[in-house]
Amino acid sequence: ITNVAKTCTDEQVRSNCIGIVGVLAQHPRLTQYIEVSLHLNVTQQQIESNTFIMKTFGRLLLDALSDPSPWVYSEALNAIFDVFAETQYNAIVSSIGMMQRLEQFVPFLNKQVRFTLELVTYCWILMFCV
Repeated sequence: ITNVAKTCTDEQVRSNCIGIVGVLAQHPRLTQYIEVSLHLNVTQQQIESNTFIMKTFGRLLLDALSDPSPWVYSEALNAIFDVFAETQYNAIVSSIGMMQRLEQFVPFLNKQVRFTLELVTYCWILMFCV
């Protein structure tokens, strides 16, 4: 999935792959061992393994923010918000620099929103003036 998400030329396929990663990252088998205090009978190896997987998913989602397709980066943002919004992931978010990457993405996103609003306004003017 990760290779297809990074290399496929079809933006819908890349977007779907990112969506799948977002769904997989929410799987209970992955999320149940992240919070040690809730599961005292799990091994350190289980916690480390799931933490590694979640970091890998997080990095892939962050990399998808660089995709030129709005379909792909919006799917990545959606997955990031769905998966990493819980406080149990704060250590993972911090360790992969997610907040810094999201802060760097804001100016680009603002520019895209302004462009879209200008385009919609232009189309609206054409529609009613013609």
